[in-house]
Amino acid sequence: MVPFFKLNDLVKDFAHVLDFIYPDSLPDSRRAELNMFDLMGIAEIADKYLILDLKGWAVERLQELHLAVVQDEWVGYTLERNYASDPETCVRIISLSRRCNTPQFLPLAFYALATMDWDGKPGAAACLDLLPSEDRVRIQEGQRALTKLVLDEAWE
Repeated sequence: MVPFFKLNDLVKDFAHVLDFIYPDSLPDSRRAELNMFDLMGIAEIADKYLILDLKGWAVERLQELHLAVVQDEWVGYTLERNYASDPETCVRIISLSRRCNTPQFLPLAFYALATMDWDGKPGAAACLDLLPSEDRVRIQEGQRALTKLVLDEAWE
């Protein structure tokens, strides 16, 4: 009997990886149109299957086009566009960073979750359950630290 493994890889992400391995041989090649989530999927699959050159390329493209790091001059714009409106995106960025060893994307994702207006997003906090408990604690500590900072500034 042949063992059967169920993989959690998304077909779309695996197809993107195959498109890089076998360029111009797959129908519907979309290499030029890859969005943030496509690049995140490529990085995750490439990391899982140890295609390090492709993982490096995907992480570099993410940093160039979609995910700012603290030193970038376009942090405010990227925070507003990619982080602040969707907690699930932040959770996915944190998960990607943990799995693919890309810690440069963590600070802004944690900051966005710590400063997010959760009142306007009913049920959105459920996505935090996808994070390990130590990351949920980091978000709470960030909220407390920012609240303390605001209160300290207000009383000065």
